[in-house]
Amino acid sequence: MSISASSSPPIQSSSFESLKIFANEHPLDVGVVFESASCDSCAHRFRLDALVRYLDGTLDRTSPHHECPKCQTRISWVCDEVVAKQREIAQDSSASVVLFKYNKQTFCLAVENKDTRWWQRSATCTAQERMAEVLGMNVKSGMKILCKGKVLYPNLKISTSDLSIRLIDLSLNDLKNKKPSLVVMGTRAGEELRPQSQGIFVMWYGMMQWSIGLVLRFTQATFSTTFSMLLWPLQYLRILPQSRNGDNSTRRTEHRED
Repeated sequence: MSISASSSPPIQSSSFESLKIFANEHPLDVGVVFESASCDSCAHRFRLDALVRYLDGTLDRTSPHHECPKCQTRISWVCDEVVAKQREIAQDSSASVVLFKYNKQTFCLAVENKDTRWWQRSATCTAQERMAEVLGMNVKSGMKILCKGKVLYPNLKISTSDLSIRLIDLSLNDLKNKKPSLVVMGTRAGEELRPQSQGIFVMWYGMMQWSIGLVLRFTQATFSTTFSMLLWPLQYLRILPQSRNGDNSTRRTEHRED
């Protein structure tokens, strides 16, 4: 096993605890890392969802990692435990696996359903759903699958089941050469950007609110000024008789003193 010098920041102890496998963990939820597709070195096991977040740097909020969290071997191949137990899966044409590249690592995952209980609804798992589940993405938004520069997903012209079959067929063919032609891009669920149409609507709605408020303030100020101007002559006429009465009373007082 060759151990390379780590160029990534050291993993924090709290993050390493998150990578530990729970008791009775399902094989589809366990990730096994290898130095390469043809090399069995490293082969350490971690929780698959935490391993993905560790590799892209979101687990400990640092830069992406490229080394095994345990032995610091540079890893390029990540499998779930189902695939890791049968490394010669490429010879089995009936296997349901999906092979793709995400960031710097190549992922090889089994497309299977987890064991369900009698009260749970059983549904057929598609390749794109399996990819989104492991990478923590929303399969309906925020994920894009490319093949040699061409966008395969999202694609409204093909059904989800037909797309899944195509992804599996491409993966089985790529496994013969241990080189993926599928590339996954996207953002984690909850971190997707708003669609442009929503952004334009929000901007338009904000401008409308500002415009209506400006018109209302201008109308209020104009009405207040006009009303004050109308009342000013009435106030003057009300004060004038009082001043005249005051002058008459003063004259009467002066006459009596004389």
